[in-house]
Amino acid sequence: MRRSAFFIRMFALITAIPAAWGTTPVRAQEISASINTTQALMGETLIVQVQVKNPKQASAPEAPKTDDFEIQMSGAGPQQSSSTYIINNKRWTDVTYTYTFTARPKRAGRLVLPPFRFREGGAVFATEPITVQVSRHIGGELLLAEVQSRLTRAYVGQPVDLTLEVWVKQYERDGFRLDVSDMWTLLMRNQQLNSLGVFEKVATPKWKPGQRTDEAGKTHEYFVYLLETTVYPERPGPFDFGSIALGMNYPITLRRDVFGRISIDRDRVVQVTAKTPSLEILPVPTQGRPADFNGAIGRFTVTATAKPTEVAVGDPITLTLAIRGSGTPLERLSAPKLANVSELTKDFDVPLESPAGEVEGDRKLFSVTLRPLREDVTQIPSLPLSYFDPDTEKFATARTKALPIRVKPAEKLALPTQLGSPGDARPMIAQPTEATEGLIANFTNPADVLVNQSLSVGPAGWSLLTACPLAYVAAWLATRRLRRLASDDKVRRSSQAYGTAKRRLASGANDDPASLRTALSAYIADKFRSDGTGLTRAEAVALLRARGVKDELVSEVDRLLEALETAEYGGGLAAQDAKDIGPMRVRAIIDTLETVRVR
Repeated sequence: MRRSAFFIRMFALITAIPAAWGTTPVRAQEISASINTTQALMGETLIVQVQVKNPKQASAPEAPKTDDFEIQMSGAGPQQSSSTYIINNKRWTDVTYTYTFTARPKRAGRLVLPPFRFREGGAVFATEPITVQVSRHIGGELLLAEVQSRLTRAYVGQPVDLTLEVWVKQYERDGFRLDVSDMWTLLMRNQQLNSLGVFEKVATPKWKPGQRTDEAGKTHEYFVYLLETTVYPERPGPFDFGSIALGMNYPITLRRDVFGRISIDRDRVVQVTAKTPSLEILPVPTQGRPADFNGAIGRFTVTATAKPTEVAVGDPITLTLAIRGSGTPLERLSAPKLANVSELTKDFDVPLESPAGEVEGDRKLFSVTLRPLREDVTQIPSLPLSYFDPDTEKFATARTKALPIRVKPAEKLALPTQLGSPGDARPMIAQPTEATEGLIANFTNPADVLVNQSLSVGPAGWSLLTACPLAYVAAWLATRRLRRLASDDKVRRSSQAYGTAKRRLASGANDDPASLRTALSAYIADKFRSDGTGLTRAEAVALLRARGVKDELVSEVDRLLEALETAEYGGGLAAQDAKDIGPMRVRAIIDTLETVRVR
């Protein structure tokens, strides 16, 4: 019996070995962490690499939360590596994902970096904690950064000058001394450690020498790099400077090779986050905002010239406006909204499109074509340029001088008696043509003449006789309407309001809230016969109520105008706003208002 049991066990063992050879080994999941140094200085950035082996799904491990370190994952994705093993004719592969984190000590002392964790399938894998000895740096900070701003608050669209000061301690040790160019090269070498936020497009910095005193009272030399830029805030609220962090591999020791070239022997990673000032951005006020306001922030002057100054009714006059000032850069300055100036539109045909303008030296020129509507027009009126002065926090208006012009009646088509020179004018008399066939006989028999010659009109004749008076009445009504339109500017604008609004919407940018707001307010002014073409939001609402428009529709128009004003002076339409206040919404409101009868 004992022998039988022994042989049975041996047989089971022998048969199990081939089965094991035919099975693919299952690789275990692991997580581990390593750090570039366990001896660090305050201000030094430590590099932590976390390796996750054989995950079923690649996902970043969780960084620990601690009061001792500021931990962030590097912006670059994980590095993937694989290792293949063959043992006893069996093959398997380990896949490892390496994630890089930065850890900056917040205080000196013996600190512990807590475990990083990786979760998968309900299981939690953790690294071992890492102990780091952090000491205070003796000899002053190696790297500092701070953003400077003269203003603590500004308005949307107002230019704000910013300066990023970067202080780098000059390296001088063991006979080596790095100059201003060397230190800047070291600062910009490791792009993974640097992000410049709103200063990203600054190519070359200025610099100046600087000195700082350490805790022991010793003075140290620094290079102070100055990055300057001007920003134009687009939205109200705290200004977003972006992520501004600077880092470098600051040398501990240098060495010189056999060719005399200097290289870094040992270094430490130093990274700082720039201190940013408090900068609050305010919206441009809506109360008291002139109808011709085009978003200009600062202080400006405007002059005007016109050529020619003697024209006939309907002939073109080129009006050129020259704008000078400080604040909004001339390149970003929009043309004045002349179509909203009622003093101009009542006497001239003013184009709806805004000219692009051209910068010449210290001024920006805008040229538009005006056409006088009547021969009694004697001048181009004084034209406004409204702007918002952030120093006084009030709207102000600069004006051009009125320009005298002479308007003649439009030329009429010359009659035949008016052709040629005045002295030679003679009536044109047609020469008679002699009839060669004489009188054609009509009736030769008197009895035929006495026969009843009554005329039968018929249906076609009656239709013609009826149509003639109707055509006369229609022509009279059309003529009366044309005369009324010519004599009454309000009636003419009201009849053309819908078509004018559609052209404005088609000519403006779909994402430009200023064009959309102008199209809607101008339509309301034209359709409901306002004295002026440019209406503020409050004036538009008051006009609709005075014309008997229903309160629900008036409230809807008010909300839309308010949203467009907010978008106009707050950076434009966002993607999520396009449906609510975009061109389709404005067109829908105009279509609804078009059904309202004006009283």
